[in-house]
Amino acid sequence: MRNRWIVVLPAVGLMTGLLATAPQAMARTAPRGMAQAAPQGIARTSGGTSVHGRTVHTVTLVTGDRVALTETPQGRPQVTIVPATKGAAFQVMTLRNQVYVVPQSAAGNLGSPLDLSLFDVTRLIADGYANTGKPLRLSISYAPGARHRLPPGFSRARNGSVSVSRSGSRQFSGALAALARAGRRYASTASGQLFAGVTRISLAGAAPKAPSPPGRLYTLTVKGLDRLGRPVNGTFADVMSVDNVNNFLADQSFYQGVLKYSLPAGNYTIASFIPTFEANGTVDYSLVVLPQVSVSHDTVVVLDASKASRFQVSTPRPSSTVTAQLHWQRNDASGVPFSSDFVSFGAIALYQPAGGR
Repeated sequence: MRNRWIVVLPAVGLMTGLLATAPQAMARTAPRGMAQAAPQGIARTSGGTSVHGRTVHTVTLVTGDRVALTETPQGRPQVTIVPATKGAAFQVMTLRNQVYVVPQSAAGNLGSPLDLSLFDVTRLIADGYANTGKPLRLSISYAPGARHRLPPGFSRARNGSVSVSRSGSRQFSGALAALARAGRRYASTASGQLFAGVTRISLAGAAPKAPSPPGRLYTLTVKGLDRLGRPVNGTFADVMSVDNVNNFLADQSFYQGVLKYSLPAGNYTIASFIPTFEANGTVDYSLVVLPQVSVSHDTVVVLDASKASRFQVSTPRPSSTVTAQLHWQRNDASGVPFSSDFVSFGAIALYQPAGGR
């Protein structure tokens, strides 16, 4: 079977969407740039491949998905994805020129136990994983007293280090996909489950989660509901300070429909691509956004996918959908943009906020 490719390109605007229906089509939309390392700086140190005069760095994620990163002539990051599994979907997040690609099969475990560093394409390139077949070096932490079991596809060397090869990543991807198909997130400490006893999996050398910001903090509770009114599992939400993105930007998966952050007073935007698992086994995704939430005390907000509307396009000569993509972008007060794209292969229905464009 021929691989399908999806290309994510910079664009301007709050929300854009695209459905590709021609068999040879590639979906094109939006990042713009979660840090400050620029692809051109990486190109000088990591031995990228030159294609049509541009340096292309290709890495393999822990899930076996391949991601190629280059730049547009305007200096913006351009991402190409080759999925490891049929019917895959991804979230591509960019801040300035740092790029993260999170497979949707991993989204329900982002932050616990899957650290965001696993999906930091810019860091993978800087760490020398581009255009090579060398295994990823990983760090795994366990709960006290837990048995030190490895997830499927992971290997432990004699010196105790953990790695995953390309073939191992495909095995791990299959295990994650099976978990995602169940439509729920298993407890990380549940005996016999995929992440039993595991508290954190990260790239080797990745720093632990940053400490809480200084000063007085308030609890922001985000509740997520799918289109049928059920608590959300299987995805995460972006929370960003719109006063200054450098003050706060984080991603965390929902657990039983809830996630919480401790953060300083200020104004924030919250967004999530929320899955709805249907009784017939299909799944669709809704982009749900709270453009601006003011936090000056403990605050509870709800992301309700039932308010989203179906995103569709029509053409005089329709065919089956190959790729679908939906883009969201928010700039902070100084104009620094953060964007997130949902990209999928196959006929996955997408929903966007009423009035989205």
